[in-house]
Amino acid sequence: MKYDLRSIVASAIMIGVPTIVVEGHDDISIYSKIAKDVNKEVQVISIDNIEQYTGGCYSVIKFIDDMEEIFEERKDSINHILGIIDRDARYYRNEIPTNRNGILVLKYYSIESHFVTKNNLKYLLNVITYANEQLVDDKCLDYIEKDLPELYKRLFYLSLEALKNACEQDYTGVIGYSDEKGRLLHDVEVNDLVLKKKKELDLFAEKLNIDIKDIKCIAKGKWLLYFYCVNAMEKISILRDACLQGLIITCQCCETDHNDKCLYKLKASYRPDTLIPLIENYIDREEVNYIQDRILKLA
Repeated sequence: MKYDLRSIVASAIMIGVPTIVVEGHDDISIYSKIAKDVNKEVQVISIDNIEQYTGGCYSVIKFIDDMEEIFEERKDSINHILGIIDRDARYYRNEIPTNRNGILVLKYYSIESHFVTKNNLKYLLNVITYANEQLVDDKCLDYIEKDLPELYKRLFYLSLEALKNACEQDYTGVIGYSDEKGRLLHDVEVNDLVLKKKKELDLFAEKLNIDIKDIKCIAKGKWLLYFYCVNAMEKISILRDACLQGLIITCQCCETDHNDKCLYKLKASYRPDTLIPLIENYIDREEVNYIQDRILKLA
């Protein structure tokens, strides 16, 4: 049996545990970890688990709109309920909900974008290799990220194409935001078709005052995180060679000619897809502090 609107409010007030309503089931664990990181107990509910609502941002917005009557009846109830929605393409369509009590709009396209940081990368290396924190310094992280600008340039134009497709009603895009991340990375024909539109997409970006620094705002979070993990996997798998060549701090095993025991070696076999849940285990407070601040304001 699904939750209903009034029982959610009553339960949140009675038990003293505020409720956060999110767009989908895959958001539940993420926001639970973000709240737990600041020792805030919350209940996170996917909107499609509430009666009369389906998944997605518009259902979360409608849920909060439907809460207005309850907010009016009981003023303190607003301190117990929060809806969180992705920024996604609606920002560029001027569809961001404003003056609505109880809604937090993310500053990036979606929540996954918040896990693309050097701190998350450092955490990942400490988990999947034998390297300690001293070895995983800025030089090591820079080595892993050195080819990211070129990869991001490709993702930037793919994302512009998807954004244009989402914003212009009569435009038929090569790709849309519903496309799978693997297609964007591996489909050569798709990439070629999008790059042929480079001049057109540059004009579109200029019109919206967008450049590559806005990659986290226009790239779908799942795309961005996948591209980041693909690059990380490729570079981490050759860290042992970089260690031997002195391109990063040489570990003690390689210094003593025990190269087969290099501390940068992977502990197991990994793929980009298997790195994603690992990298999402680390909460970088610099990235999510505005989310945590809002959660901490709940009763």
